[in-house]
Amino acid sequence: MKAEELSGLEVEIRNVDLPEGVWGLHVARGDRARLCVNSRLPHLWQRFALFHELYHLIYHTEGERFWQQTFQPMSRFESEADLFAWAAVWPEWDEGD
Repeated sequence: MKAEELSGLEVEIRNVDLPEGVWGLHVARGDRARLCVNSRLPHLWQRFALFHELYHLIYHTEGERFWQQTFQPMSRFESEADLFAWAAVWPEWDEGD
């Protein structure tokens, strides 16, 4: 998996029943990471959430606590992850799936 190559982590992906309003999350410890996507979402939005979390895993490796200590607003990091996810699912969205 390319995400494993880029992150250097063993990545596990799970579709799980998350609370309403939580699209996905990821946890990384040691040499492993787990990406959880809300199974309640329609397929397209599950894929969006997966790519959003993949972006964070690959490009925001220091974790939320670190990024909150920078001068960059968290919304910037969320926007970057959203743009990455949109690029990944756009063909599917454009086709009306």
